[in-house]
Amino acid sequence: IPLARKYLQKCAEKNNSSAMFHLGYAYYCFGWGLEEVNLTKSVYWLQKSAELGCGHAMAFFPYVLRMIGAKKNEEMINFWAKKALSSN
Repeated sequence: IPLARKYLQKCAEKNNSSAMFHLGYAYYCFGWGLEEVNLTKSVYWLQKSAELGCGHAMAFFPYVLRMIGAKKNEEMINFWAKKALSSN
């Protein structure tokens, strides 16, 4: 799994929105062999993925923001939730 995560990281760094989503998800729930949650990295990768148009990220990103208690980002949460609903 560490090797798979290494390649996932490389793909994410090359603007692969799907890899960004999976990396963000992994940091949220310590997937792909991660031993701890890193919410800062999760939010970073999920936002980048959503900005590139990944529908999964558009839907999951506001959920993560809400779950971590990002009340000050209510506008961002609503923006991405609406964007996810209107995406193909």
